[in-house]
Order: sequence, then C-alpha cells, then structure tokens
Amino acid sequence: MPKEPKKRTGFLNTLEPEQKVALDELWRVLFEKFETNDVEETESPTDNTTEANRKSGFGKFFHRNKTEKEEAKQTKNPSPEPETLANQQSLRESFWRFVLGDHPDSILLRYLRARKFNVSKASKMLMSTLKWRIQNDVTGIIEKGEKIVSTHVLQIGKGYLYGVDKEGRPVSFCHVRLHNKEDEPIEELEKFTIWLMETARLFLIPPADCVSVVFDMKDFSLSNMDYPFVSFMNKVLESHYPESLGVALILGAPWVFSGVWKVVSPLLDPVVASKVQFLDKSEDLRKYIEPNMLLKQFGGENPYEFKFIPPQAGENDIMNDTEAKAQAYEQWWKSIDHFEQVTRLRLATPSPEVEAQREASAQQLRADYFKLDPYIRARTVYHRLGILQNDGSVNWQARA
Repeated sequence: MPKEPKKRTGFLNTLEPEQKVALDELWRVLFEKFETNDVEETESPTDNTTEANRKSGFGKFFHRNKTEKEEAKQTKNPSPEPETLANQQSLRESFWRFVLGDHPDSILLRYLRARKFNVSKASKMLMSTLKWRIQNDVTGIIEKGEKIVSTHVLQIGKGYLYGVDKEGRPVSFCHVRLHNKEDEPIEELEKFTIWLMETARLFLIPPADCVSVVFDMKDFSLSNMDYPFVSFMNKVLESHYPESLGVALILGAPWVFSGVWKVVSPLLDPVVASKVQFLDKSEDLRKYIEPNMLLKQFGGENPYEFKFIPPQAGENDIMNDTEAKAQAYEQWWKSIDHFEQVTRLRLATPSPEVEAQREASAQQLRADYFKLDPYIRARTVYHRLGILQNDGSVNWQARA
C-alpha cells in the first residue's frame, strides 16, 4: 500500500503544537527587542557560494568586474556601518516596513522554518535581514520603483509573473536564452531583483507565502550563464527571503547545461537545491500548473502574453498628497497597535476567542496596509496591466 504523502507543516494553518510554541516565543523576543530597540544581535549571513568557490577554484566565475560607475559611487559614498543604518529608524518601524501587506505570522514562520524552529537563530537571522533592507534601501526601491530600477528584463520579456500553480503559489517565468550578462551592470540587475522580489510579495494571497519559478531553457547556451548573478540570487534567497521559493522548474535543459549544473548545484543552499525539478517537455508543467492557468507557449490553454507597459504620466501623483498619506499611515499604525495588543493577549491568555480576534485583526491590518500602499509604492507594470489591484487583490484574467 503506497505511503501517504508527508503533511507539510510549519505554515499558516498547519502548525504542529511545538511549532506554535516557537512562533509565540519569537513574538515575545520581538516585543522585548521593540522595547529596547536592540538590533545588535544578528546572524552573519551564510554564503555557501563563497566557501565552495574557494575550495573548488571556481571563484573567478562568480565575480564580475565592477563598472566605473559602481566604483565611483562606492568611492564617493562608502557604505555606512550596519549599526548606524539600523538605528536610523526604530526596530519596530523597520519590522513593520518589512511586513507590509503580508500576514505577520507568515514572515516569522519563514525564518523559523529556515532555522528549523530554533527561536534564537531565527531571531538573529531576522535582525540581519532588517539591517540588510536598510543598507540596500529596500523601502526606497519600493517607493520609486521602475523610475530607478532597470526595466530591461521586463522590456524584452526575459522574466515576468503570471498565474498560480496548483498550490496557489504565484508563478514567475524566466526565458534564460534572453539573458546576457553584458546587457547591464550586475549592480543594476541586483537592484531590479530586489524590486522584483518585493513586487512578487504583492501576489501572495494568504495562505500562499512563496513563489514558484519556471526556467525556460529553450535555446540555452553557455553565453546565457551568469555565475555572479546566480551567486547573488542564492545569497539573497537564503539569507533575506528565506522559504520564499515554492519550486524551481528547469524546463528543457540541453545537455550543455549538465556541466553548468555540476558547478552550480553544490553552491546552492540545500533547501533551495531540494526544490529544483528538471522537466523534459512543456507537458510536464501540467503536473504543477492547471491547463487553464498554464500559458499556451508552454502547452497550456491560457492565451496570455506578457507585454511591458512603461510608467504613465501622473500614475503616482497620489504619492504627493501628504495629508491623505498621513491619514493612511495613521490608520495603518492603529491596526499595527491593535494586532500587537491582541498578540500579547494571546501570549498571556490563549483561547479560541482571542485567536479569532487576532486573525480578524491580521485581515484588517492587511486591508489598511493596501489603503496606504499607493502612497508609498510606485505603481508597477502589473498594476498597469490590471493584474494587481490597489486593494491587494489579484486579477489574473485582466487583459491590458
């Protein structure tokens, strides 16, 4: 008799008792840190790539030469110390600017899963991410959007988000043959990647909390391989967007990719590597994506074709309405206060009634965040396409 598939635990609505205890303990740790503004205890980001490169001798493949623009920028504006950056805003504010429209528990659970529900390690990892977000001005990237990030990837249709898989996870498609590392500096590609990761979060409708990726390897050649970018993606996914990958589907990889994979696979975070699946033909995608959601170019029934619509004049004028923005901020912070209050109540006197109040508070928090979102986030191509709605909903049937 075949074995039952192992139940996936550690997610919203699928917590084992000991996992729920760990989640509550992490909230206690956070509340203590909010009161003391303690940002000193952080985890040094693990980088499998760096150590493996040193041992294997492949290090030179994982570094691009800096552009003159990048070197000049670093000389003129050296990066401040992480502690100074982290103290520019309170730890509490930094945390909630990270949560945005996500379910707060979902954020904490990603870090707990990444550290096997070790609360101390998960806390240090989260603190490191909050520092990293300030160092890389993630809030500024969200606010300015396509005005300051390169849209080359979108313009040529190299990568885009569309639809969900059978588990309700948004799907990102990447046509690898269109990638050429000479097209743009690595620093611009890294900034775009941060923007894309933050944009992808808008597609996460609870309980979905991760994204699946399809790498279309048709016509792939070695000129498409960009080891430094792979190294960056591995580090960012592992350290600052943990447990954000549902599955990585590598479709139609030619024989030449086998040599690349032998170099890359040992360098990947083991959790990321375990989610990689190789598919021979487009029909195999139907195991993961329903035919009515799968794009026709991959053998599905959905006629959607991505097209880039550039930013439109006046689309972000609402961001200049300081009075309305202040009111939206005030309402969002009231919702944060209420969620924290009911969370503290759950920690002190848990009950089904309190749990129900807390979940209702989380839903209100999300609703109030999306009332604020147009004031603090530049509209994206997915808003212009009509897929992302200002209230946080997603319309996959939209046709621009």
